[in-house]
Amino acid sequence: MPRVGISLSLPSNSFSFCFSAPQTLRPNLILWHDLEAKVWLTADWSMGVVQKDRMNDAIERLLNERLSRMVFQPIVDLSTRQVFGYEALGRSSTDDFPGPMEIVDAAIEAGLMGKLGRHWRELAVDGCTQHPLFVNVRPEEFDEHWLVQPDDPVYWHNELIFLELTESAPLQSFEQCKGILAEARGKGLHLAIDDLGSGYSNLARLVEFQPEIVKLDRALVSGLRPDTQLYRLAAGVIRMCRDMGIRVVAEGVETTQELETVIQAGAHFAQGWVFGQPGSPPPRITWPLDDIAELFTDDRTESQDERKHLLLVNTTEGPAQQWTLPSFVCKQAANTRDAIGLLTTRSFDCVVVESADDARGLSDAFRRIEAALGGAVTPQCLAARSDNMRALSLLMNHSDGFIDTAWSPAVKDAVLNAAIQRVHSGRRLAIQDDLTQLLNRRHFDTLFAAEHHRSRRHERSFAVAMIDLDGLKVINEKFGHRTGSTVIRKVGRVIGAAIRQSDMAFRYGGDEFVILLVETDPKGAQQFCERLCASIGQTEVLCEGNRLSVTASIGFASFPHDGHDRFDVFE
Repeated sequence: MPRVGISLSLPSNSFSFCFSAPQTLRPNLILWHDLEAKVWLTADWSMGVVQKDRMNDAIERLLNERLSRMVFQPIVDLSTRQVFGYEALGRSSTDDFPGPMEIVDAAIEAGLMGKLGRHWRELAVDGCTQHPLFVNVRPEEFDEHWLVQPDDPVYWHNELIFLELTESAPLQSFEQCKGILAEARGKGLHLAIDDLGSGYSNLARLVEFQPEIVKLDRALVSGLRPDTQLYRLAAGVIRMCRDMGIRVVAEGVETTQELETVIQAGAHFAQGWVFGQPGSPPPRITWPLDDIAELFTDDRTESQDERKHLLLVNTTEGPAQQWTLPSFVCKQAANTRDAIGLLTTRSFDCVVVESADDARGLSDAFRRIEAALGGAVTPQCLAARSDNMRALSLLMNHSDGFIDTAWSPAVKDAVLNAAIQRVHSGRRLAIQDDLTQLLNRRHFDTLFAAEHHRSRRHERSFAVAMIDLDGLKVINEKFGHRTGSTVIRKVGRVIGAAIRQSDMAFRYGGDEFVILLVETDPKGAQQFCERLCASIGQTEVLCEGNRLSVTASIGFASFPHDGHDRFDVFE
């Protein structure tokens, strides 16, 4: 909101004020903030009287008479379309404060932020007993050490608790609270950084604090569309967090367009009014995008198949004992210590073992699982028991002890499925072109080599088709790069619709595409290229009232007819 500086003269003093778009508390009563005195003031314009310290009285009344209430906003897992947890949002039951930030500011000014924070955490835990909770904490609370007291309400909760700390707080505030945060996390709490990308942004802080979750600032989500520079920035931040093993919440999602785009950008979770208003009790959600259910169908099916495969991993000849090991939860004897230490130093977070009776067997089991998934599995525990939550917390702090935790079959399935889903989601981001949703050039090199090896081994043929769009440079210069991107996107859809399920299509770079035609001889490749050329020729793009026709040049080479070496075939 706009911020305006004014001067208000009184008989003996002159005060400087800053206000955010005057908000009426009651008729003729407006809330102001004195920058110099650092106190809240109210100006009753009908009487011309400024009442100082009224906010101190109001915040004390709110706490003493317990006049707060709590509402809950769902945080939705985008891979399952189910509620992952709720953010607890404090509100006043009186009209003394126009909004929650005014409550916080008044508490800070009165030196009561620690007491207010504890009161709100108590309301949050009492109001949401069945789900993980995100509770906001301010750096001003840490001086009073409320969060590390054993009777703090957060330790009553049987689900995960995330302490949500705003990234826009000044750097010195973070330095002051590092010790308290470390102690709280050692007791089983988790850290979420709010407003990533706002205020005093410092990405090095992510490395230092290693939060389990970050929330993108609303400025990176508002109006987000795939064809914008803002999207590239948001997607880049999400990829960076994924590489660091940090899950991302897209906060402030208000439209279905924004929801679709944050899914495409790779966010793990979303939060916002697109799922409904915050409420009490914690509201259920209705998924607003029935038309994109297919985005996750393939991943869910693949995950179930691989989950069954993983549970068959057996490194011994003896009787099977099924374990699911989030991070390094283990019931083995000390002879597994070397293997566990190896996994820790290599930053592997999750191992799934059916049976292993020595360090070598455990290490081999991990290698098999990593090969099956195509990457390391990161921890995501959906257990409902507090013992499990504390175990996971210890492991995420790199405990080198052995934790004996019994996991129910339901928890085992939840941990496995969530971990595998995450690997598939990360894998999809690594191999997919953002603009066309086809596979990218880097993945082409891998699959081309694999197909060449397979075809040589089984004495089969394959073909490679190269597509080069005609005149894209002219379109970019005359109508802009946004129109050029639309052309590329439409051609990508045409190519994706033209290939068989066994074929693979790639955006090779710029205006070039490549298609691997599996088990295809030269005659079949030529027929395919002719059909594709005709389909692309029927593609039109509407721009400024003009219909732009699209044409492409297509060529192909085949194995073994045009060479036995894969480089000869491609060149």
